[in-house]
Parts: sequence; structure tokens; C-alpha cells
Amino acid sequence: MPHMTHISALCCMLFAYLLLGVSYYGWGRVAAFCLGVSNEKPESFALPVWLGWAFTLLLFQIAHFFFSLTAYVSIPVFALGFVFAILQTRPGVRSYFVSQGELILLAIGVVLFLGVAVWIASRSMLPPTHWDLGLYYLNTIRWINTYPIVPGLGNLHGRLAFNHSFFTYVAALNLYPYFGHGCSLANSFLFLIVLATLFPSVASVIRQPSRLMLEHPFRYISDLFLLPILVFIALFSDGIASATADLASALLQLTMFILLAHGIAEWLQGQKAQRYRATVLVVLAATAVTVKLSNLAFSSVILGFTSAYAWRTSHPSSLKGVFRFLMPAVLAIPVWCLRGIILSGVPLFPSTIGWVAVDWAVPKEKIIDTANWVYSWARMPRVPWQDVLSSWAWLNPWLHRIAKYHRIDVIYPVLWTASFCLIAAGVARLTKARRPYDLEWAILLPPVASLVYWFFTAPDPRFSAACFFLAAISSILLFFVAAQGNIRRGMFIVTVGTIFCMGSVLLLSNAFIHNRKILQVSNAGWHVIPAASLNRRITVSGFAVYTPRRGDACWDSPLPCTPYFDAHLRLRVPGRMVSGFTVQKEK
Repeated sequence: MPHMTHISALCCMLFAYLLLGVSYYGWGRVAAFCLGVSNEKPESFALPVWLGWAFTLLLFQIAHFFFSLTAYVSIPVFALGFVFAILQTRPGVRSYFVSQGELILLAIGVVLFLGVAVWIASRSMLPPTHWDLGLYYLNTIRWINTYPIVPGLGNLHGRLAFNHSFFTYVAALNLYPYFGHGCSLANSFLFLIVLATLFPSVASVIRQPSRLMLEHPFRYISDLFLLPILVFIALFSDGIASATADLASALLQLTMFILLAHGIAEWLQGQKAQRYRATVLVVLAATAVTVKLSNLAFSSVILGFTSAYAWRTSHPSSLKGVFRFLMPAVLAIPVWCLRGIILSGVPLFPSTIGWVAVDWAVPKEKIIDTANWVYSWARMPRVPWQDVLSSWAWLNPWLHRIAKYHRIDVIYPVLWTASFCLIAAGVARLTKARRPYDLEWAILLPPVASLVYWFFTAPDPRFSAACFFLAAISSILLFFVAAQGNIRRGMFIVTVGTIFCMGSVLLLSNAFIHNRKILQVSNAGWHVIPAASLNRRITVSGFAVYTPRRGDACWDSPLPCTPYFDAHLRLRVPGRMVSGFTVQKEK
């Protein structure tokens, strides 16, 4: 019976992937029309899906101002996207595949993709292991499913004010109260969309390996070197089953990096018409900031690239043309900031910048304390922030911890980045090979800028998303740019294969050591989310709040629940939870 349960759950997940992909594709076509790029053909069918995903995420955030995100909100949105896809794209899909030919290769690719989807779906149904899922992820999602956005929710539990739009996405997938497995769907679906984004390029290389030599290295080699990273993520990330915004951030960064690399390669080859790709980059960059604020530096650099593109291609070049091009970001960021103000009184919690003196605002001292704990915990866990942030004494233990526990995801990428940047510069200087252009060196900017921002804010490796890996890949690409004109075609392809294998062995060495990871999948459907044993406590105003009896994890508990009981907490309107929370004393 457990196997039958798993088969039915697996079929449900695969069917959900298909429906979501089609629905997001339909919404992506609508978004492309609204943004004026519907006449351009995307390089991959995954790009409209990304565009539709970001567009519907914005719709759900707006809808949550007025409604709880139940099935009665989610299903119409997804169904409408499905209708859009059927009405608009059926001839386009047929002509695309006919023009591509190579039906055997396509069939093999579909079978392999289906196999990966089955494995990823089975891993996504494993028991969650990410501690923050119990601490506040599930509680945040339950609030979104149960009520419209609640003013001052950060007064109940500071982490409920973090305002990750990713949880709005997960809540929409729950189809509350009928499905409830959005945590399994969320990141596993995004993982498959990243894989689908790489598929056309990888298939082209398999069909014609000489493309690696004939085309700019940024065009195909970049996609090839992302595959081991995806395998590493699938094996060792706990976000597949835990609906963490950290993994979503990594997947978004991988996608933006690939689109940027392709864009630079085609620009240098004289292909200036890239408005669709640039539009998707703008949308994903803005969305990534709303998914998690730690993406701010990475997204800012991406928006800088797209702004430069808009300036160079608008006629005449003007700030007005740039502003029009950045309109998706101009729309998405204010909506997200308004949600932050409603949740905590500040747009960028846990920053006090823009603090609004409303009655539901989280007190400034509490916001500062939360921020300091975030910054200090990333440097030295379980030590009072006053001790950590007062000096650089944390640096040495932090380096030892990184060296001991993060060789694969931090140490090796740093060494590869430094080595290949030096080799690229040396090859260009000592041989007849051309030096990489400034625009090619700029491929390093998104990951490096993000890592600088990461180091001076919250330098926990999980907050770095994919930036260490992307910095290493950038340096490898620069080496191939310098070496491409200096090595014969056959030897160049051998060099690509050799470095690919070396990087893969280093990256996947843990997979050989911990080979059980590959077989670590659910065989009994969705595992039950742990439950917390709760106490019921009463505030001074007579308001009842649940608190965990042990630890600080509420898991998917009844509302309201918080591990941090505040006797002064009260409802803004007695008896109405949706009115919000405040800790201000009644006048």
C-alpha cells in the first residue's frame, strides 16, 4: 500500500508540474504582450514560463491585500493561464517542433526530463529538514492562506515580517484547504524550469559539438557548466522539500546568469535585437529582490546591464526609454514594499529605513535587534550579537567553520575563480590570443558584487545562493574566451571536456562519498509535517496566543502562534484577527 500511495502522489505531482508549466506559459504570453515583446520569439519555451511565474506572483501579492489565498483565488488564476496557453500558442508550439526537427533527440530529451522530474518529485516529498520551515516558513504560509495581509504581523513574530514573496507563491500552490503540498511543489517546479531553460543549448551541443568552438564561449559552455551545479543542488540542498527562499534565490540567479551570458555573447556577435531576453531579465531581477532581500546586489547589477542595453538600443537614447524598459521593476518593487509596510511598518524589514509611524509598526528597537541577530548569527551562531558585532573576533572562527564544512560550495569555487581569472589574463598577455573585452570581464560583476554584499551583511554560506559557483563559472568562461583563438578546434573541445570533468568531479565528490543520497527519495508519498506541542497563553489585553512547549518551532500550528510571547501584544480591533497586531498601549 505505501507504494500505491507514492505512485498516486507522484502522478499528482507530475500532473501539477504539467498544469503549472502550461498555465505559467499562458500568463507569460499575456505578460509579453503587455510589455510589448510578444512579437519576438524567445530562445526557449522556458522563458515565457519564467515570465508568467513572475507575473502571477505579482498578481497573488496584489490579491493578498484583499483576500486570503485559498483555492478560490488560486484555481481561477491558474485556470485562466491554462486557457491563455491553449488559445494563443497551439500553432506556435507545433511550428517550433517541426522547424527544430531532430524528433529522436527531442523524444530522448523528453524521456530524460520525465525521469528527472520523477526523481525530483520523489525527493520533494521527503520529510523537511530545514529548521526555519518550522520556525516561521509554515506559519507565514498559513497566515497567507487564512487571512488577507495582516497589519503588524511582525509584532507577533519578527520573522513573519520578512516579507518573502516566495511564500505567497507557496501559499497559492497549496490550493488551500484541498491540497496542502505547496512546499513540495514550489522549489521542485522551479528546479525543473531551470533545467528546461538549459535544454535547448545542451541539445544543440549534443547534436553539434563543434558549436563549442564556433560560437562565443558564453553561449553554450555556460549552460554546460551549470549542469553539475544543478545535480549538486538536487542532491544536497534541503530546499527541495522545505520550500526555502534560499534555494529559490539560487535558481533565479542561475537563470539570470545564463540569460546574461547569452546576451553578452550575441551582443558581441552583432545581434542587438534582444528585447525579449532583456525584459525577462528585468522581471526576474525585480522578482528576485522580492523573493529575498539578499538578492539585492545581484539583481541591481542585472538591472544595470539591462538599463545599459535599453540606453544603447532606444532611439533616441534617453532616460525615458530606460525608465519605460524598467517598468516591470517599477511596478513590482513598490507593491512588495507596501506589503512590508503593512506587515511591520517598514518597507525593507529588518531595516529601519522608511519606518512609518503607524499604530501597527514594529518598534524600531525590536527591528534593530532582529537585524543584529541576523547579522551576528551568520557570523557566529548562538553568541549574543553585542559580542559578535562589536569587533572582528568572529572572523577567525568563521573562516575555520567555512574551511571545515564548506569546501565544496565555498572553498573550491573561490580557488577556481582566482586560478582561472589569473590564467585567462596570463593566456591573453603571453600568447596571440585576444584579451577578453570589458563587457566579457563584466560577467563577474553579478556574483562578485553579491558576495561583497553578502560578506558585509549576513555571511552564512546558505545566504550566498549560487554566487560562489557562478563566480567560478565566470572565470572559466573568461579562460575559454582567451584560449578560443589560440587552440585548434579539436583540442579546444577536449579542453572544455577536461575542465568540465575536473569541475564535476570536485563538485560531485560528495555524491560518490554519500552515494545513498541518490536513492534517498520518498517511497510512501508525502511525509507528514511535524507537529508542535503548544501552550495557550493570555496577554494583558486578554488575547490568547499559542507558544511551543519546547524549542522555538511552531511548525504548521493553529494561529496565532509565536515562540516569542509578548504580554503587551494585542489586536488592533478586539476579536478581529485580520485587523492586525500592535504592542502600543491603548490611549
